[in-house]
Amino acid sequence: MNNPLEAVTQAVNSLVTALKLPDESAKANEVLGEMSFPQFSRLLPYRDYNQESGLFMNDTTMGFMLEAIPINGANESIVEALDHMLRTKLPRGIPLCIHLMSSQLVGDRIEYGLREFSWSGEQAERFNAITRAYYMKAAATQFPLPEGMNLPLTLRHYRVFISYCSPSKKKSRADILEMENLVKIIRASLQGASITTQTVDAQAFIDIVGEMINHNPDSLYPKKTSAGPVF
Repeated sequence: MNNPLEAVTQAVNSLVTALKLPDESAKANEVLGEMSFPQFSRLLPYRDYNQESGLFMNDTTMGFMLEAIPINGANESIVEALDHMLRTKLPRGIPLCIHLMSSQLVGDRIEYGLREFSWSGEQAERFNAITRAYYMKAAATQFPLPEGMNLPLTLRHYRVFISYCSPSKKKSRADILEMENLVKIIRASLQGASITTQTVDAQAFIDIVGEMINHNPDSLYPKKTSAGPVF
């Protein structure tokens, strides 16, 4: 079977058939043990992550990923700094990708923020619980509003990711040094626009992808995902 998608389809069909049998769980595990089909990761161009340089190595390219702290607004100086970076600091013909992700996984941030606004006194435990429940409910649904108002006021974790890759088959030291220098230039340019960034490493990337493909709308806390052998 040459088509990987056909292998995955066959695997799913076999599992569905197994689950319809009387002892479905045992049979499904048996079917899984007998299967031999390509890993999803094999469909991706990713091959390695260089911890020292912070670069991702792909089949025919290499690149990097940054997470930028979102800013609440912009002004002319920020716009001009970003425009200057895009026009003069990046190689022509190679796109710089920017992704905005929003999630309800704000439980940890609420817990952290409330530490600075905790109640004191005899009723501290009770009032702290009420305050926590108020913000947790706002994250799960939305903030309570006066009658007649229907505004989507809720709590969300907004994240901005910047990714870039360029052709590189040999992954030579010269290519790596050139890419490392580009990362420094981009981060410095963004810092000049009051945008703080941090490197996204292999584990952080796995957590990001896991959050997107295993979306759980009922959870307010992120679930850590361990990097498999391919990483």
